[in-house]
Amino acid sequence: MLVPLSWLKEYVSFSISSQELADLLTRAGIEVESIVESDASEPFKETVLDLSLTPNLGHCMSIRGIAREISAMLGTHMTDPPFTLKESEAQKTADVIDVEIKDPSICSFYSCRLIKGVEMLPTPSLIQQRLKAAGMRSLNLVVDVTNYVMLSTGQPLHPFDFQKIEGNKLFIDTSRQEFLFKTLDGKDRKVAARTPMIWDAKRPLAIAGIIGGADSEVDDATSSVILEGASFDPVQIRRATKSLGLRTEASNRFEKGIDIDPHRITQALDWAAALIEQIGGGKLMRGRVETLSNSQTQKTIRFDFKKANALLGTELSLSEIQSFLHRLDMQTVLTLNDQILEVTLPSYRNDLSQEVDLIEEVARVYGYHNIKKKGKGTIFNSPPFHSRRIKLEKKVRTLLLQEGVQEFLTCPLISPKLSEIGPKKRGDSERRKVEMLQPSSLDQSVLRTSLLPGLLQSVKYNFDHQIKEISAFEIGKIYFKNCDDKFCEPLTLSLIMTGKKEPYHFLNKPRTVDFFDLKGVLENVLLSLGRSTPLFSPSHLGDFHPQRQAEIWIDDAQATPLGFLGEIHPDCLTPLDIDEPVLFAELDLEYFIKLKAVSKKIDSLPLFPSSCRDWTFSLRKESPIGEVLHLFDAFESKLLKHSLLLDVYEGSKVKVGYKNVTFRLTYRDDQKTVEQSQVDKEHALLVEHVSHHLRSQILGLS
Repeated sequence: MLVPLSWLKEYVSFSISSQELADLLTRAGIEVESIVESDASEPFKETVLDLSLTPNLGHCMSIRGIAREISAMLGTHMTDPPFTLKESEAQKTADVIDVEIKDPSICSFYSCRLIKGVEMLPTPSLIQQRLKAAGMRSLNLVVDVTNYVMLSTGQPLHPFDFQKIEGNKLFIDTSRQEFLFKTLDGKDRKVAARTPMIWDAKRPLAIAGIIGGADSEVDDATSSVILEGASFDPVQIRRATKSLGLRTEASNRFEKGIDIDPHRITQALDWAAALIEQIGGGKLMRGRVETLSNSQTQKTIRFDFKKANALLGTELSLSEIQSFLHRLDMQTVLTLNDQILEVTLPSYRNDLSQEVDLIEEVARVYGYHNIKKKGKGTIFNSPPFHSRRIKLEKKVRTLLLQEGVQEFLTCPLISPKLSEIGPKKRGDSERRKVEMLQPSSLDQSVLRTSLLPGLLQSVKYNFDHQIKEISAFEIGKIYFKNCDDKFCEPLTLSLIMTGKKEPYHFLNKPRTVDFFDLKGVLENVLLSLGRSTPLFSPSHLGDFHPQRQAEIWIDDAQATPLGFLGEIHPDCLTPLDIDEPVLFAELDLEYFIKLKAVSKKIDSLPLFPSSCRDWTFSLRKESPIGEVLHLFDAFESKLLKHSLLLDVYEGSKVKVGYKNVTFRLTYRDDQKTVEQSQVDKEHALLVEHVSHHLRSQILGLS
C-alpha cells in the first residue's frame, strides 16, 4: 500500500522525519517496505511510504486508517478533512430512486445519493497527483473522486450512470444461475450462481463489492450520477473473487471487513458527492436512500489489567492502560470492584475478538521496546513424540544424505498438465487425481499423485540456471483416490538423478549417471531398512524407457510392488526443455512404518580362510539377474557367505535369446578351515537349488 505523506498530514499532524515515522509504524506492527521520494521535476514533490499490511489490518487500508495508528502511537489528535454539502431543496433522492436488499446475508447496509447535471470537467491536478502516488491512474472526474475517497477513508464507493438504470430501482441480491456479464474492463466474465449482484428492474448492473458492469458505466457523456456506499459480507465477497479469479481495490477492502458503522459509510458517500458537486457542478438531490437489513451492535470485551501486566511482564497502572485503549478509539467502563474493564470496540476493529487481542494492543501502544526483560528466562521442552513415521523419515533422510544425495522440497499442488506425468497406477489400483474445489491458480489446482512432476520442475529450474548435475530426493505425501473411491495419502520417497556421475577430472572421462547408479543408491537404503535383499523385476510403465525400468519387491508375500525405478521417457522431458537423460525412483514408505525395528548384530572378523567357486551358465535375456541373486540369498547354507555377479556376455558364441552369466560364490566355515569336499558338496546343492527354480530360463535344463 502506497501512502503519500502530504495526504497523511491532512488527518494527523506530526513533525518527525519520514524515517522516524517508518520506525514508528514498524513498532505498531505495520511493515514499511521502502520510502520513495518523487522526482524533483514533478509538479508536486512527494514522499511516499510503501507499506506491507498483514490480513488482520483491514482497518489500516486507507490514509485515515494509517493516520489513526500514528495518532495512537504519538498520542495526538486526528481530524477528518472538512467538507461542505450543498443539497438541492427541489427534490429528494428517495422520490427518484428506490433501493431494496433482497438477500440480507450479503449486505447489511446500503445507501446512495443522486447528482444531476454533472459536467465531466478535468479532475483537479492535486487529486490526480495523489492517485498516481498511491498507484492508481486517473480516468474521469466521478471515478477519480470515488477512488480518492476510498483511498482516504477505506470505504469503497461505486458510481452508476443514472440514465442507464431501468425502472429507477436498485436491488441487492444473489444471482440465481450462472451467466456471462460484461464488466468495466471490457471482459465477459462467467458469474457463478449465488454471486452478490446489484440489479435494476431488468438486468444486472454490477458484481457487488468487486466491479461494475459496462452497461451502467460512467463515461464522458454522463450527466446524472448515482453514488453507492454499502457494507457487504466479507465471506461472500471472498468467495465471489475466487470464483471470478478477479481481485480489485474494492474487493480487497470488503474481504478484510471495512467499517460497518452506517455513519462512517454515509460520511464517505457525502464527501464524494460534495467533491463531485464542487468540481463538476450539478445539483445534489436532498437526502440519501438508505436500507438497513442487519443492525450491528457494538462489541465489548472484558479486560483484566492485572492479567495484562502478568502476561506482558509490565507494571502498568489501570489509568495508563485505559489511556492506551482510549488512544485506540476504545471506550472503557470499570466493573467488579474496579478490577475489570468493559472495553467497547470501535466499529472498524473486526480483528479484535478476545482479551489477549486487547493485551497485544496495549503492548503496541506502550511499545515493545519499553518492555524490559527479566532474568535469563526458563525454557521448558515437552518430551519428544516417538512416532514411527517421524523416526522412519529421519532415518531415510540420514541414509540418503550419506549417499551424497541432496534433499528437495516441492509444492504438493501442481497444474493439470503436469499431473499427467507419472505412473497412473499404484500396483493394481488406479491413481485418480484429486482436484482443488477453489484453487488460487490453475498452476496449483491439482494434488500430486506422484512426486515426479514437482521434481521435474526443480530439474528444469536448475537446467535453466546451467546446473546439469543433480542427485536429489524428496520425502512427502502423494494424494489420490483409489478404486474404492477412498482418499489415499501414502508417505513416499522419490529419487531423481541426471548429469555426470562424478565431477570433471583430467585423468578420467566423466560418465553420465545410469540406471545402475540409481539402483545402487536404492539398494543401499533398502538393505538398511528391510530384512532381505530387494528384488528388481521388469515393469511396463508408460512414462519410462521400455528397457530401463523395474519394479521393487522385498517380501514374496507382498501383493503389490513397493515402488519402481527407471529412466524417464524423452517424450515427457521434451515439453520441459530437458535435454539430458533423467532417472527417477519412487518407493512406498508406508510398508516400512509397519515393520518392527530389528537390531542388527555385528559379526566378528573371519578367522579362517574362504574358498571361491565361479559358476557360468546361459540365461534367457529377459530373465532378471536379480532373481538369481535373490535365490542365492534364499539358499539355506552355513557355508555360503557371499555371491557376486562377475560377468555378463552376449555375443555370437551364445545361443540367440540367451546371455552367459558368471557368478562368484564365496564359502567359509566360521569354526574351522573349510574342506574342499564340503565346498564341492555345498556348491552342488546350490546349483541344484537355483536350477530347480529357473529350469525354464537356464539353457539345457528346460
